[in-house]
Order: sequence, then C-alpha cells, then structure tokens
Amino acid sequence: MTIDRRALELECRVFVLEHMLQRLFAFSVSHARDPAAFVEDLARGYRDTLRLQTFDVDDPALSDLAAGEVEEAFDRFLAGLRKEVGRYGTRAQG
Repeated sequence: MTIDRRALELECRVFVLEHMLQRLFAFSVSHARDPAAFVEDLARGYRDTLRLQTFDVDDPALSDLAAGEVEEAFDRFLAGLRKEVGRYGTRAQG
C-alpha cells in the first residue's frame, strides 16, 4: 500500500492528537480510586454505544467497514490509554 504526502501528514496529526488525548485522559483519571477499573468501565459503556452505531451511507457494506474501522481505532486508543494510566499509577506510587 502506498500513501501520498497529504495522507501521511493527516496520519501523523491524528497520531499526535490521539497520544495527547491519551495522556490528558490518563491524567484526569489518575486521581480515581482505581484508575484502571475506571477506564475499563468507561470502555465497556463506549463499546456498547459503538455496537449500536450506524453510518448513514447508501452501501451497507461501507457502513460495516466504517463500524469496523471505528472499533479498531477505539481499540488502539484504549491500548495506549491503558499504558498511560499504568505510567501515572507508577509515578504516583514511586
């Protein structure tokens, strides 16, 4: 798969935004009694919402593709968030 310069720029911008959101979110939940459990509860609720999400497009296959991409993006975001929450927990203990 090839990628053009504009697509690469957009991908890099999304990466930076995603990383910063993970850090900000991890910081905001770091004061919770159990930050990791708090994140998992939020993730469960969001996943339930994602399962009901539909996309207003003419092609049902395209809607399914979009739903899969959103779920995959959420999984990537959640994996990074879990790492950040772990780092904040380590800092608080150390």
